Amino acid sequence: MAKDLFSLENKYCVVFGGAGYLGNATVEALLNQGAKVVVADVFPEYGVKNTERFEGNPNCVLFKCDIQHVEEIRAAYDKCLEAF
Repeated sequence: MAKDLFSLENKYCVVFGGAGYLGNATVEALLNQGAKVVVADVFPEYGVKNTERFEGNPNCVLFKCDIQHVEEIRAAYDKCLEAF
């Protein structure tokens, strides 16, 4: 049987800015290919609406993160390890 060349099964991703318009589409594409995803964003008002459909998905975790702070970036990666 041929392996799916684009499968992301058993892969883990952190998408910084994942609540934005482009990031949201990236998260959806990664999930559709089987990845487990941490959406790391500051979650402005539009971002909350963009990510509502991912809440409750066991392969997706929402994590508040401001990339201006190195410790928050590290915490996002730690969240990925913890969640998956």
